[in-house]
Amino acid sequence: MAHSDTDHMHVHVIVNRVHPEAGIAKTISNDRAEAYEKSRGYVFCEERVKNNEARSQGQWVTGESDNRRDHFAWKKEQSDKVWADYRADRDAAREDRKGEFDILWERRQERFAAKRAEIKQLYKLIWRDRFARERKELKAFDTSIRKRLHFALTQKKRGKAMAGLRAFTTDKGQRFEFMHAQKEARRVIAREQNRTIREAGREVSKVWAEEREQLYAQHRKQDAHRLDHYSSMSSRLWKSGNDNDAKAEFYGKASKDTPGPKRGELKKDAEKRKERNRNRPRKPRPR
Repeated sequence: MAHSDTDHMHVHVIVNRVHPEAGIAKTISNDRAEAYEKSRGYVFCEERVKNNEARSQGQWVTGESDNRRDHFAWKKEQSDKVWADYRADRDAAREDRKGEFDILWERRQERFAAKRAEIKQLYKLIWRDRFARERKELKAFDTSIRKRLHFALTQKKRGKAMAGLRAFTTDKGQRFEFMHAQKEARRVIAREQNRTIREAGREVSKVWAEEREQLYAQHRKQDAHRLDHYSSMSSRLWKSGNDNDAKAEFYGKASKDTPGPKRGELKKDAEKRKERNRNRPRKPRPR
């Protein structure tokens, strides 16, 4: 049976080495394999020729390939290193992402501060006109009987006779009520200004939430790519053959495919980022 799903072409042959009449098993040695290759005119395994020469001189020589248990232990050790690199890379990315979210929040605060300053500047003209109007109205209230009478008649608490009497006697209580009415008008403007600022804040928060979700999506995509990368490395490791060439090939591919710095460098960078983020002042998140 032949298959090609490994690093090299494989052919498995089932041979009955037992003689059907004598019942004696035929010995198959490396000498016969070497003689067969030489008879075909090409030696595929030069290492076997050297080993057979050493055996002919009484030396004990065996192949350098690991046995099944040792090779499994090697694969597990390398797999643990692969996933340790994955965790170090993931933790380093997490530290970087904390700074990215902080920058996003600071940008949101700056936008809200700019919007609030813009709204206050617009209402500054409204407040200036309002205060100028109130001073003018209060002066007219103090000097004009007609103004006081008109204000007194608009008050529904008292009758017209009492309102006229208070207007002609310049009642201080009536002046206080007039100033209170002006204060209520200012409160209406203040509520309108605060409502406009809150609406602007909601718009800024909406943009910030969309940008944050985009950043989350980007991070999820990076996480998936990182996991696929290290999973493919681990999968290729466990599918590698049981010989030194397979080890060398894995090390070559791993060094070529592994992105970024080595594991030790990633840990150092992660520790530096943790220390930097630990000392960075935090801003409260919106609820």
